[in-house]
Amino acid sequence: MTLQAARPTVKSLAWTLAHHAGAVPDCIACESAEGPVTYAGLWEAVGRCATFLQESSDVGDRVALQLPNGADLIAIAYACYLTGRVVVPLHAEARLPAVAAALRDCRPQLFIHSREWRCSTEDREVLAGLAAVTSAEAVFAGRSATLAPTAVASNQLARLVYTSGTTGAPKAVQLSHHNLASNARAIADYLELTPADRGLCQLPFTYAYGNSMLDSHLVAGATLVLEAQASFPARLAEALTRSRATGFSAVAATYVLLLDSGALQKTDLSRLRYVTQAGSRMAADRLAELRAVLGPSVSIYAMYGQTEATSRLTFLPPELLASKPGSVGRAIADTAIAVWNEQDQPLSAGAVGEIVARGPSIMLGYWQQPESTAATLTADGWLRTGDLGYQDEDGDLYVTGRRREMIKSGAHRIAPAEIEEAAQQAAPGLRLAAVGTPDAVLGERIQLAVHWPQAAAEQEQRALRQRLLRQCKAQLPLFKMPQDVRFVAEWPQTESGKLKRTALAGIVADQIAARDSC
Repeated sequence: MTLQAARPTVKSLAWTLAHHAGAVPDCIACESAEGPVTYAGLWEAVGRCATFLQESSDVGDRVALQLPNGADLIAIAYACYLTGRVVVPLHAEARLPAVAAALRDCRPQLFIHSREWRCSTEDREVLAGLAAVTSAEAVFAGRSATLAPTAVASNQLARLVYTSGTTGAPKAVQLSHHNLASNARAIADYLELTPADRGLCQLPFTYAYGNSMLDSHLVAGATLVLEAQASFPARLAEALTRSRATGFSAVAATYVLLLDSGALQKTDLSRLRYVTQAGSRMAADRLAELRAVLGPSVSIYAMYGQTEATSRLTFLPPELLASKPGSVGRAIADTAIAVWNEQDQPLSAGAVGEIVARGPSIMLGYWQQPESTAATLTADGWLRTGDLGYQDEDGDLYVTGRRREMIKSGAHRIAPAEIEEAAQQAAPGLRLAAVGTPDAVLGERIQLAVHWPQAAAEQEQRALRQRLLRQCKAQLPLFKMPQDVRFVAEWPQTESGKLKRTALAGIVADQIAARDSC
């Protein structure tokens, strides 16, 4: 693709990609089962998609994408950045209710689905009533990579990322071009990424962690190797060798699965330079085991972040991993981290309070939710993370818990109300709640608690359990499915009648522990 005018003065991720396409056109940008794509080839695809976008939408329009990881998703997203459209990524496994809710909320001009997308006539009609529906194949077909340049300001909205709120209502984080570019550059810098790096990625680009891996590698001119079989430890371990990966990023649950399967211990890791871990805290003993298996030549980066901060807020330098167990480290470049009390006053080292952050990665706010934005962002730009923690005397951060009621299972952040809404359809009027209980692999497992104060026949409970789980399966993707239904006699509430969810989670956890000990 040849640009028809001078570059805009403000750089973005798309223009960084353009630079690499010109400087190292034959280097590989991404590899997958479909084959390798060079930087020149990816830029050409971006150009063809940009032509389509300029024919079918306007600057500032939202473009919803429900695509699996791959070159199609990368090219369309970067074409949106290039032309001033707003990317709205939706999980490839999301069901119609969640997709339709997001489309009603952000009102996109376009909804682009995968080439292999399967959808019923009824579902397609629902989506067609909310946006112009088209396939990735149609986006690229028969178009040349000509482009009328679009001036894009650094503070212009670039991406809307839906993150579950405690109410279960759709809530989209607004990220600017500057948010995305600055966070990607900071990550690439502390990981010391170069064009020689090959990062193995099994994290969905629709999530902050996966998208940050994508953007940081493309910023550095490195190669991203896409692996779809993350649920199979042996396949994932084999991919580390086959891909000649120099880097790998995953949540704690993935590393535990790799260790427990024995697959990682049998893998040739001679090319591996670093791994990163974020999403949920990894137990100290498992982290020590991972260090022993990887060996001294592989650097381990423990990290912390939020979607509201684009992705990453802190990282722990690998050389401090042994001396600061449990720490997620210090702030990334140009970012400030602090811990506040309930009066928004900074706390001294060792004192637990709410973690707050300020810097170029902090979101613009929530899409069309001024009250939620005001509750999360202070007037002078601090992000209230909702997480609790403390800093040591060196300023390194330790996360101890969270105020929000999100369930953190593996790489996912799940709103309890989303599960409750699905289950309630099977039993209207039944008092129920979704809670997370501790799990050594996933961090938390989802349990559906049902208030059942009276004695009941086991057969009655079994029938209700099956009905509730069947309804959840019909409405929710696999990663949001409750592990089980737990019947509890006690239902802790505040004086105003609000559920004490943390207390309920404790009751369910105690019930599970009691049964396991029998």
